[in-house]
Amino acid sequence: MTRRPWFWSAVALAGAAALLLAVTLLTADITRQRARQQHLALLQTLLPGSTEFTLVPYTGSDHGIRSVHQGQTGQVVEVSVQGYVDEVTVLVGVSSEGEVLGLMVLSAHETPGLGNRVLSDTDFLCQFLHTTGQAQVGEDVMPITGATVSSRAVERCVNAAVAVATGTGDVTTEATVWEE
Repeated sequence: MTRRPWFWSAVALAGAAALLLAVTLLTADITRQRARQQHLALLQTLLPGSTEFTLVPYTGSDHGIRSVHQGQTGQVVEVSVQGYVDEVTVLVGVSSEGEVLGLMVLSAHETPGLGNRVLSDTDFLCQFLHTTGQAQVGEDVMPITGATVSSRAVERCVNAAVAVATGTGDVTTEATVWEE
């Protein structure tokens, strides 16, 4: 009996798929390890002096708090707040004394060219460094021109992170500028 050409193509395709699956399974652990190392390096950058972090449960009522990582010198808190278009998510490093030592906007899908600048406008973001959870856009922090709501979203993230890290109570992250 003669095999048809499509049979050998199917066998080759099945073999290639099996090989790809095996390589994926073998490298998945390496990929997870690299992701953990990158995450740890980011936490260490945001909270200088801390080398190890423990994920601690958040038991407060603020639905914007995504995670809390306890380090030796303070905490790194991940917070999401509704911006103008979508949620803005920020990682904030807060010292044991309640001072903001680092922050990074992880995601913001705001208006291109305006609100999306909260991702990379270092002049804007640096205004939050060394604050203690009372920073207000328009008073202590100059907003990004044309992106006041997005700027306030970052403000709320930072202030909520400080409140969580210092145990001074929840600062609501749910209100937007037009709900005040």
